[in-house]
Amino acid sequence: MSKTGDLLILLDELAECGRKLAGTAEAVRKYFSSEDAPKAGKAQSPEKAGAEAPAEDGSPSYSKEQVRKLLSAKAAADDGRHKAQVKELVKKYADGGSLKDIPEDRYPDLVAELEVIGNA
Repeated sequence: MSKTGDLLILLDELAECGRKLAGTAEAVRKYFSSEDAPKAGKAQSPEKAGAEAPAEDGSPSYSKEQVRKLLSAKAAADDGRHKAQVKELVKKYADGGSLKDIPEDRYPDLVAELEVIGNA
């Protein structure tokens, strides 16, 4: 076959790939814009599942209960292997050594460090 013929075949294949990519992008867009789509938190890792809307500075904000759930999940993960690290992390941010002693504005920093535990 000639080089021109080969090039035409490759261009046809490339155009078909483009159409498939556009179709896939449209399907993903429809999926996430539909009301039946699952909530974003359900598909995320436990560390990111509790994030609320970002604060003014762009960092996520968390409630005490969300942070408590994230800490508990991390402490229980891998058969409790990270429990001591989670306790040390809470002590690092808390004056009294418990979650109630951590100011809410420190929750994003705590969660960011919590995500690293077990992933390093």
